[in-house]
Amino acid sequence: MDERPGGAVDELVVVNVSLAASDRDYDTHVTLWERPFRLVRVGSDGDVGAAEQAVRDWADTADAIAITGIREARAAGLYDGELAAIDRVRRATDAVPVTDGHDLRDVLQEWAIRDVQNSMPGYFT
Repeated sequence: MDERPGGAVDELVVVNVSLAASDRDYDTHVTLWERPFRLVRVGSDGDVGAAEQAVRDWADTADAIAITGIREARAAGLYDGELAAIDRVRRATDAVPVTDGHDLRDVLQEWAIRDVQNSMPGYFT
């Protein structure tokens, strides 16, 4: 952990740029395992350009940025474009890690399948 003089720990800033509605935005401070975090959600109401701009705006402040909400935006009728647009938003900066969570989802899905296979041999055969 990054400690300041006196033992204080630097607050990490995590920003969620969502293509879903902005009426659910928040900016809050939490502590997890004695580590302070600032969690910010910025909705773009289905506007990919606004999402890209939000990523660029937060790149100098955030320690990590998550891109979410494209499926929710499509379901709510806020966005009718391609799912691949999330790649444009993710590439809006290289100053900070930007992820859409797909790699983590793929790993967790594989672990879940392996767990079922180990717990119930032959289940998938």
